[in-house]
Amino acid sequence: MPTEPKYQHLRQEDQNIDLWYSNHAKTITADGDLRRLGLFCEIYHTTPQEIVKLGKPPDGTPDDVKKWIIAKVADLRTKGYKGNYIANFVKSLVSWLAFSSVHLPPKPSISIPGRGKNRKFRGEKPPTQQELQVLLGIADPRAKVAISLIAFSGCRPRTIGNHHGTDGLRISDFPEMHVDYQRRTVRFEVKVKDENGNEKWVPRIPTLIRVREEINKGENREYVTFLNKTGCECVQRYLEERMTPKKHLLYKDGKNVKDPDTGEQLWELRAEKLAPNSPIIAHNHPLHTEYHKERVIEPDGRETEINFYTDRFVCAQNVSHVIIAPVIKTLGLKLPSGDDDRTYILRSYFADQMMAAESDKRIGIIYSWRQLFMGHNEGIEAVYTTEHTIPEKIVEQMRKAYEEASDAYLTVPQTKMVTLQEASNEYKKMYLVSYKGWTEEEVYRLGDLSQYTFEQLNEMENRLTTAKEPTEKHAPSTRRIRVPETDLKTIDKYIGKGYQPLEKKFQVIKGHIIFEIPGPTG
Repeated sequence: MPTEPKYQHLRQEDQNIDLWYSNHAKTITADGDLRRLGLFCEIYHTTPQEIVKLGKPPDGTPDDVKKWIIAKVADLRTKGYKGNYIANFVKSLVSWLAFSSVHLPPKPSISIPGRGKNRKFRGEKPPTQQELQVLLGIADPRAKVAISLIAFSGCRPRTIGNHHGTDGLRISDFPEMHVDYQRRTVRFEVKVKDENGNEKWVPRIPTLIRVREEINKGENREYVTFLNKTGCECVQRYLEERMTPKKHLLYKDGKNVKDPDTGEQLWELRAEKLAPNSPIIAHNHPLHTEYHKERVIEPDGRETEINFYTDRFVCAQNVSHVIIAPVIKTLGLKLPSGDDDRTYILRSYFADQMMAAESDKRIGIIYSWRQLFMGHNEGIEAVYTTEHTIPEKIVEQMRKAYEEASDAYLTVPQTKMVTLQEASNEYKKMYLVSYKGWTEEEVYRLGDLSQYTFEQLNEMENRLTTAKEPTEKHAPSTRRIRVPETDLKTIDKYIGKGYQPLEKKFQVIKGHIIFEIPGPTG
């Protein structure tokens, strides 16, 4: 669990500060504002109440407190604070003063040099496809899922688990994932009816993820994204592992519990009791887990006693610093900022690769879909295109476009496995088109190439060549032909038939090679 945010004692000392804190729409914003207000007061040896007095009669006016803040901004710069850091101080102060009925005048404006410029992370480079594959290879099952959700689906860490670890992505947020809790299996498929009305299971990969508004950054709307085959496999293995009973040694008061008769150490079976509201990524801390024993019937008919537990959500901070950061450190991806736990480079990876896919005309990703997958609110366009319930037809178009983008840009291209016959047919086609100069249409007319041997194709080529050769009676008046020097296939074809280029000084004329037709022999 995350530690308690700093300066919480200010809420207990002043009811107005507690009301100001509670009036924030988001807890994470309230914690940040309270922390910055407390730190500012600590730096300048003052209190929130004293700051309010500076803006109210008889001690002062709003204009006075604004000039006081401007002076502190200049002082913070001399202390070495960056522009964005100072801007956040000012934002928290203005919020506290406005809540206390001290509204600062619009003029003069508070000028903060360097505001909006984050030089700390300048030059950050997201991992390549190969580096991401290595990350997944060395990560444990839980980290694999976290990496996949951020790098392949564009999720934020706070979507996986919120600031306090009380909510996050649940099993129910994967509507196309079927979890068989009795058999302890996970499949990405949905039940549909065929033409005869019979129900059947149909695979759904990439699978749909619904990010509820409660775990979305804006907390004002739901959005959808997808998870590719690699990510689905990681989720499947991780959830099945959590459901699988494992032997655990028994301890009491820090000591082993042994059988009084045999002296052997006792153990029990433990497994997580998953349900639709269970977290996709669990907290995974045995000291904060409650157990309850149940007798279950295994798929093979055996009766087993299992000590079940229900795990909790992981907090956003642990998603970044506990789960993913150690993997990044192991790989040695040191960033220009000096940090090696900036998990947002994985989200940058998703953004960059999807941008590349959008510019690829072969892939159907469009701008509004790309923004939707990342949970961005694009104003009025989003209201009319992606904020309403998306029709099933559009969802399938999104899925197809996402799959194409994933195969081409998100994951390392996999070697396509083909049968020996398919490989042989493809090689025969390449032989006829590239080496013998056949057209695609001529090859198509042959039908299935597996019915021909290379000797038969050669014999067929010789008959076609003989039929196409001009006879002496119908020979053209000139005994020379012109072939573009860039047409290597045709040049190779004519050389193979005995055509000879002219002398070197006459060989190339205006980008063409001049061949002399061989005369009759014998």
